[in-house]
Amino acid sequence: MRKKLLFYTGIGVFVVIVFVYFITSSWWWVGIIEIVFLFFLLLFFLFFLFLNFCVKKTNWYKNYFQYIGQFVSNDAYRDDLIRNYEIVNLGSNPARFAFMYNHILGQNWSTGTQSLNYDFRLLKYYHSYLINGGVVLIPLVVFSSCYTDNLNDEVNYHIKFNRILPASLKFKNNIRERLGLRFPISSAPIEALKVLLKDKPIDLSLLTECQPMDKKALMMDAENWLKGWKKEFNITDLEAPLTADNMARRCENINILREMIDFCLERGMKPVLVIPPMTHYLSMKFSESFRQNYIYSFVNESNIQNVPFLDYMSDERFSDPEFYFNSFFLNRKGRELFTKQVLKDLKLI
Repeated sequence: MRKKLLFYTGIGVFVVIVFVYFITSSWWWVGIIEIVFLFFLLLFFLFFLFLNFCVKKTNWYKNYFQYIGQFVSNDAYRDDLIRNYEIVNLGSNPARFAFMYNHILGQNWSTGTQSLNYDFRLLKYYHSYLINGGVVLIPLVVFSSCYTDNLNDEVNYHIKFNRILPASLKFKNNIRERLGLRFPISSAPIEALKVLLKDKPIDLSLLTECQPMDKKALMMDAENWLKGWKKEFNITDLEAPLTADNMARRCENINILREMIDFCLERGMKPVLVIPPMTHYLSMKFSESFRQNYIYSFVNESNIQNVPFLDYMSDERFSDPEFYFNSFFLNRKGRELFTKQVLKDLKLI
């Protein structure tokens, strides 16, 4: 608040100085023209600030930060400060919808789209909230080995982490991300103006308790996931060896995962690798040779410490579409059942 006050005070002082300068100038008529120009420039700036203020009130903007409220920071402080968690999970969107802890003191540290790199950064900063010997679930999905932050250049992806991580742990902390956080209308002006005309609904996916899709829609959804991944990772044949780019990213993620496991063990935490389940409509898309190339070889090379590895990818207990709200993400009912099973498998309940 103090920084904002100083910022706007500085603008006001600058305007007054410029106004006095032009009024006292001998070329007074030039001064009047420039004052008029300055006046309209100031109006434009104030209008920009007003639009930016309105954008920050939209569901579109709030949805980007929906899954960071569990973290303690200057910008997202929790009133119900809790420590001594027995279990936490990291991970991307599948993990966000896979875990809810009703039977144990735990917390979901997935913020939505989240790389292994950001998993590790969050763990480094917040690990002290776990009890000694606490469990850290490290979820992996089909293309975890190939995904790095360099594949996602969206400002809104990085600014959510800018809210909950210190400068030393931010992957990107340049002017673009800082402006995107303070002035979201500047990071995506066209989309921001569109939502001012028609806002997007608030994301209530975590509250979904049923499967809204029929068989045909589920098959289409699974196919769309696969098409999106093939495009994102530039894959034409799932059975072919990894491309050079994907292999390079794989090597990077192997090192990150190894370091993350070592980090946990050195501090008395118990890391567990886990692959969340998916519907059979999606799991059937991945052959054994694909799983070996993209998943299991990655796990074997990363897990040199032989920490527990739980694979629920094709677990028949959770393949029923009724446990999901699409072909990939568990709904509230499925999330509760799955979390309970994981806790049983880890002998925590």
